[in-house]
Amino acid sequence: MATLTPTLPSPHPSTCPPDHLNTRIKVAGVRVFHQGNDLVDAKIILANGSSADIDPKAKYNVATLDYISNGGDGFFDFKEAPSLLLNGNEVGDIMMHDLEKAMPNPIKVPDVTKTRRIINCAADYVSCANPLYAPCCKSKQGASKAAPSPSPKPSARR
Repeated sequence: MATLTPTLPSPHPSTCPPDHLNTRIKVAGVRVFHQGNDLVDAKIILANGSSADIDPKAKYNVATLDYISNGGDGFFDFKEAPSLLLNGNEVGDIMMHDLEKAMPNPIKVPDVTKTRRIINCAADYVSCANPLYAPCCKSKQGASKAAPSPSPKPSARR
């Protein structure tokens, strides 16, 4: 039974609990079964969603980021790869190209200035001139109506 041993501590311990020591590799396309730090089994996830055993004699193509292939995640297994093809393409561009080919309708990337997302209404970037932030502005207006500002004191005349 293999043991998954990290070589570096996780750079983001608070975002990856309980695996704060980065003892389990994070990958897509593979289902990994472990008990503690012991690797129990690993399967390839096929395009149809089913899984298959990994053939130790087979060669597999892997698309990854240079950060991961260089061991930035604490695992240096890619350094032992029999061949690496650095084609200069960004993984995101490759994925978009493949998705566009596979989908009958073109992919529409939402305009972040017009779509909803998690918004901190107290942030400096919130502008009531932009309709995206309307819920924030409503709460600000409600707060100002609920607690009107004090009237200025009349000045004393002599």
